[in-house]
Amino acid sequence: MEKYIENLIKGHFEYETEKIDVSERKIEADVSPGSDMDGSFVISCRDSRSIRLSVMVSDPRIRISVEEYEGPLNEGLEVLYSVSTKGLDSGYVFKGDIYVISDAGEAQISVVIEVNRKYIESSAGPVKNLFHFT
Repeated sequence: MEKYIENLIKGHFEYETEKIDVSERKIEADVSPGSDMDGSFVISCRDSRSIRLSVMVSDPRIRISVEEYEGPLNEGLEVLYSVSTKGLDSGYVFKGDIYVISDAGEAQISVVIEVNRKYIESSAGPVKNLFHFT
């Protein structure tokens, strides 16, 4: 904040700045109960100036590798995430969000995970129980 005020005093103003770009806008997956769904997304900006950002989640089932960052994003920042389905029953649809808030703009990534039981596929379709197998 001190640097920002010093730049204003010196007459250095930023009129147009580049906005951040996020590689994913929506994360969708089908996951078996009790397992984790892992992935990553990249935050980037064409501007080479130092950018300050925070990454937050709407639900504690979503875990992220980066919560705070300050530096240039012209080469991209990879953020790893993991969504836990422990305690969720088959058929449940988990919905959450990942928020990226920075001094170069904001982004929201929707997370939709459907918890499904894995089935064996046969020529007649999925085998859900012994009756479908015969």
